[in-house]
Amino acid sequence: MIMKPVGSSARDDLVLRCARTPAPALVDLLKRTEWGTREVKYRVRGIPRILGSIADPHFLTLERQGKLLGGVVGSRKTVTVAEKSYDAFFIAMIAIEPSVAGSGYGTYLAKLARQYAHTLLKEPGLIYLYVESTSKASLKVHRAVGYTPVGRVEARLFTRMYPKDDARVGRPTRQELVELSSLLAEQYAGHALLDFDVSLRTGGCLVLRSSGKVAAAAQLRPMEWSLTRLRGLGGFLAMKVLPHLPVIRRGYSPDHVRFLRIGNIFVRPGHEAELERLLEALLAKCGVHVAMIFLDPRSALHNGFRARIGFGAFGGLVAETIDVFADFKGLGQEEIARVCALPINVSPADPM
Repeated sequence: MIMKPVGSSARDDLVLRCARTPAPALVDLLKRTEWGTREVKYRVRGIPRILGSIADPHFLTLERQGKLLGGVVGSRKTVTVAEKSYDAFFIAMIAIEPSVAGSGYGTYLAKLARQYAHTLLKEPGLIYLYVESTSKASLKVHRAVGYTPVGRVEARLFTRMYPKDDARVGRPTRQELVELSSLLAEQYAGHALLDFDVSLRTGGCLVLRSSGKVAAAAQLRPMEWSLTRLRGLGGFLAMKVLPHLPVIRRGYSPDHVRFLRIGNIFVRPGHEAELERLLEALLAKCGVHVAMIFLDPRSALHNGFRARIGFGAFGGLVAETIDVFADFKGLGQEEIARVCALPINVSPADPM
């Protein structure tokens, strides 16, 4: 579908294309894009696999005379906020061709993506996205476009040099997966942006069984980055020291960093000690040494996880926070304030 950008800032020579499959030029742009902040820069590997895993995807491209200027990757789904359902649009990626960076196309494309999402969503609806807290330019853009800050989550690294597998950890049965969706909904009651019905269908869920019952569970998304910059002492170690250590260099290179994103964590009451064993088994089964977990400090549940997990010797190498922004359709100010006050659970189904 082709749309002419509208509004007072519309430019006559620009065309916005909307598609359900990504154009090759957009895939190429996403492969070349350097993401991150002044402190951390990286390129995402495996872009075709990531795009193929998105539920109900929407791909927007901004063009001039057939030449790609930038693109947006989004996903429409239903999310739950404190047990109320919302029609939602998640904006996963906004990328601009390096040759036109700094020309205002990023802000313009962010506006168009917001307009596009509003045309899709029913009421009550919300649009949301994640921005690194130290990315001042991106924060400024999304505030200017009209998004509201709704929270901040911490990215914590769970690391093990020699992760131990656990024979009790395996894939859930179909019945266990159905039960797990209900258990997660109960455990995360009072949290925002829940999408268990969607995310659990994307795969990657593993459970730890004890006495025939699921004692703990988590969902993983394998990630691959090429680090181009990592500042500070942790960056010096990661970029200059670790690649030369005999034990580590066999499985680590800054140009090909493999790790897990872990979310939708469940722990049955009374089995809290099993959580760390589960996380370590996930590393062992995937042959990696690092996992990234997003925790909202406003969540008593997440704070409980933080207190029970030994994050490991290199768990403090990266201390990033992510700001969560949202825009709303058909919500009153009181309801918006309620959404903003709730802790957030970052879905493993949301590419970042």
